[in-house]
Amino acid sequence: MGYDQIPLNYLTRMSGIIAPVILHIFNTSVQTKTFPEIWKKALIRPIPKTKNPSSASDYRPISLHQQVTSHINRHNLLNPFQSGFRTGHSTCSALLKVSDDIQAAMDKTMATILILFDFSKAFDLVSHRILLQKLRTFGLDQNAIAYVMI
Repeated sequence: MGYDQIPLNYLTRMSGIIAPVILHIFNTSVQTKTFPEIWKKALIRPIPKTKNPSSASDYRPISLHQQVTSHINRHNLLNPFQSGFRTGHSTCSALLKVSDDIQAAMDKTMATILILFDFSKAFDLVSHRILLQKLRTFGLDQNAIAYVMI
C-alpha cells in the first residue's frame, strides 16, 4: 500500500469504475503537460540490509508510491527518457541522454547529426490565424494546437 493508502486489490476489484476516472486524470495530465502532485508523493520505508541492523547504514530506503504511479511506472506508460515533471529528471538529464546517444554513435563510427530548434520566436512573423487554420486542416486537435502555440 502506497502513500494514497489504497490497497492494490481494491483498485483491481473496482477497476471497471475507477479506470475511466484515472484515464481522464492521466489524459488531462498529458494534455496540460503537468503531473498530479499527489502522484509524486511516496512513503519511504527502511528495509534492513542485514539480519541484525545496528546503524542507519544497515538499512536501505524503499519508496512506496501511489498505486496509480506505480502502475504507470511498472507498465512503462511514460518514455523512460521523459524528463519533464519527473522526480530525478531535468533538462540536465535530457541533455545527458542526448550526449550519451551522440557518444555511443560516434564510438560505432556512425554519422551523427544533431538538429536543434529554437521555437522561442518562431511565430513572431507568422499570421496566427493562417497558422491555426493550417493546423486544423492537417487534422491537429485543439490540445495539439494549443501546445504548438505555447
